[in-house]
Amino acid sequence: RRGVGQRWQATRRRASFLEQQTLEAGTRLLEEAMNASQQGSPTKFTYKSDKKNRQSYVSQQAIEAGDEDPNAVDDEGLPLVYSVERIATFWDSKPEQLAERWSRFLRISTPFVTRFFFSLFNNRLWDDEADLAKMAVDNLTELGPTFIKLGQVLSIRPDVLPAVTMRELSRLQDSIDTFSTEEARSIVEFELKRPIAEVFSSFGEKPIAAASLAQVYRAIVRETGQEVAVKVQRPGSLSTVSKDLYVLRRLADVTQPLIRRFTNDETDYIALTETFAEGLYTELDFRNEALNALKMQKLMKERAAPEVADRLVIPSPLLELTTRRVMLSE
Repeated sequence: RRGVGQRWQATRRRASFLEQQTLEAGTRLLEEAMNASQQGSPTKFTYKSDKKNRQSYVSQQAIEAGDEDPNAVDDEGLPLVYSVERIATFWDSKPEQLAERWSRFLRISTPFVTRFFFSLFNNRLWDDEADLAKMAVDNLTELGPTFIKLGQVLSIRPDVLPAVTMRELSRLQDSIDTFSTEEARSIVEFELKRPIAEVFSSFGEKPIAAASLAQVYRAIVRETGQEVAVKVQRPGSLSTVSKDLYVLRRLADVTQPLIRRFTNDETDYIALTETFAEGLYTELDFRNEALNALKMQKLMKERAAPEVADRLVIPSPLLELTTRRVMLSE
């Protein structure tokens, strides 16, 4: 009886400890949300990575050519080149919008975060992997484009995640909602600074494909008669993505020390977050994709074996009709 009693007391102490640490994680997240709602309170990141962010390919090209200001902003004042400090400064000036996003993020993610830490502290991550993965995918889908993109990136990384989780995340590769063609046409006209009918003799009524950040239409260029794919960025993508990246960076600042305190995991989640953020921000400038396509064509021509080059086609972009939010390619 004494042995059973001692084991029971030890179990109760451990359960109390786990509840305390789970509560601590939740409290830290709530503190972040409260801080975000305070007008004029500048963001202070407690933890930083030693790794320096890379500039995007298009930004390097433009800066070297003297064509672009590295501190350029869009119409709202958001930076066009990724910088965690400048994004934080922008959203610190909009506490109501930030607090609303934090509130939604916490409402959706708190059950998963609580379950994850409980499994972690109980050494049950492998046993609970399938359930945790399903919860994660459902949460990512509900949270929107940035988080869907994060899930898509992770779904093809066997070096980061186990197979069960990757299979669940692969659900994010399909079933992406579209936005209206009317909105798409407005974006195209704004970016190209000409009416649709002036640029195209035909423009699809419905998208032929949709992804987390854009959708694609079939069209015919009026001047040349060439059939093209027109990739159009989702409305408000830069604003939505930058806000979410701010939230993710604050989340990494909260969770990384907790993970290191209670596990042997030395992964630099802050560096991973900022690398993902820089890559996603780069992807929002479609000129990157156009330049990368041309670079890929050049490398294939120079280095690929003829039998390989003959089987692969890299669609050529139309640079004169490609902007930050619209890209045309064959």
